[in-house]
Amino acid sequence: MSTREIRGFLDPASFPAAALLESNFDVIAAELAECDDGEFVDWGDAAAYSGVWRVLGMYYFRPDHVSRPHLVDVERRGRFRRTRELVRRVPGLVGAGFTWIGPQTIVFPHSDEQLVRTVRVHMGMRCDPGCTMQIGEQVRSWELARCFVFDSADLHIVRHVGTRPRISLLLEIDLARAHDPVLST
Repeated sequence: MSTREIRGFLDPASFPAAALLESNFDVIAAELAECDDGEFVDWGDAAAYSGVWRVLGMYYFRPDHVSRPHLVDVERRGRFRRTRELVRRVPGLVGAGFTWIGPQTIVFPHSDEQLVRTVRVHMGMRCDPGCTMQIGEQVRSWELARCFVFDSADLHIVRHVGTRPRISLLLEIDLARAHDPVLST
């Protein structure tokens, strides 16, 4: 069992990727509006949740990522071209995509221990105040066009007791690079 201190939610102002996403919300939202919810695919680990958890990937650093075939299809069809260009400006980007959580869903408590320690940046794209994330004693709802950030090694849980699907844009960034300035266009 790890004795590492849980850091909880981190200050998004300390992470340039959060500012990049928030300042380009309209561009990202316009591309998401062209997407049918049917383009999302179920998250591969069905034992990790109860309800409906779906994803739509845009970038994975590892070519053997479980969602790689889906990403190839997204790229082949030219989906999210401008959003993919934006997220590729983030140094240390490990993965990026949209996550879709249906009402009455719970993503069971978990931490994401990986080869590279990462932070996750979530930006609310479609929000329901009944969908929350908990890290330690801290609980947050997603807010439209706003980011929150956390260390993916912290134990976290998502509960959706609301009535509308929640979609967020998620970036996973190498912790060692997470404070680096975004690359220019």
